[in-house]
Amino acid sequence: MSLSRGFGDFRFKKNANAGPSGQIFIATPDLVTYELNPNGLRFMVIACDGLFDVMDSNQVIGFVTDEIKKVELDHKLTQYDVEEITCNLIDHAVKILDSGDNVTVVLVVFK
Repeated sequence: MSLSRGFGDFRFKKNANAGPSGQIFIATPDLVTYELNPNGLRFMVIACDGLFDVMDSNQVIGFVTDEIKKVELDHKLTQYDVEEITCNLIDHAVKILDSGDNVTVVLVVFK
């Protein structure tokens, strides 16, 4: 079931005997908190299933890491570079890996 179904399909949320979290589909997020280490986490990718249908998490991490390394051989990473890497990731999913779904990606680079 797609994410949008979890939010919008009210026909799966009609059980009067169950609260919002007891329905067949719920829109309650899982939350995880991490403390950032300056020598650890460099970036975060937030993406929809259109990306993860054609790439697993390790492939996405590898792709973004390789793109950042290429840029850093030439100059310090800029906002423009982050935007370009994001577009390259989307293009790779759609044009090379033939994702048939919408592909939305947010790339957050930590300083």
